[in-house]
Amino acid sequence: MQPKRYFENSEVDSPIGRVRFDRTSFESSNVPKVEMKKIAEVFRGFNVPSSIAESSEGVEYKVISLPDVQNGEINFDNMTTVRLEETNRIRAYQVQPGDLILSCRGFTYKMAVVPETNEQLIISNNFIGIRPKESFDSTYIKAYLESPVGQYYLNYLQKGATLTVISRDDVENIPIIDIPLATQREIGSAFIEADRELKERIREAEESRIRK
Repeated sequence: MQPKRYFENSEVDSPIGRVRFDRTSFESSNVPKVEMKKIAEVFRGFNVPSSIAESSEGVEYKVISLPDVQNGEINFDNMTTVRLEETNRIRAYQVQPGDLILSCRGFTYKMAVVPETNEQLIISNNFIGIRPKESFDSTYIKAYLESPVGQYYLNYLQKGATLTVISRDDVENIPIIDIPLATQREIGSAFIEADRELKERIREAEESRIRK
């Protein structure tokens, strides 16, 4: 039994402070919504290296683990590299540019959109991959999941006390506000710009502190 499912916390932490969210009103409203599983392929990460033995003649993959995602970006510098035989099973864990990855263990969620790269990438079992269909934008989905509404559902669906987890099935059932693709891209672009400005201000503040 998961207490959160029966005793909901309607307040969510957000960049603008604590926000009260009424799930019942949201789900019964006329706001157009669609379940994640209808607009994206949602897949689990790979248990490395115990699931499959390395192959000396296989394909070289970089494995995205929790430490490789910081501040909404993927750091390629210190990733674990494995060489595995390319099979349908391995391809099921492979991510490509434009995919969104979401950490599925722990009290704080990490998210990042996979950038353009020539690397062969797979995600560890600490992540869930989200591959949007053509009618949805991954940056919009990231912005939505980081919004008070998205954070509410992620927290509401968590299971466990000592180590919280969220399953692929849970992510598939999260309702997403359905808006035109052009509007999604506008929101995504604004989100990226706001994030860039925030990081720049943090960098300037840190430099100022060091000079003092």
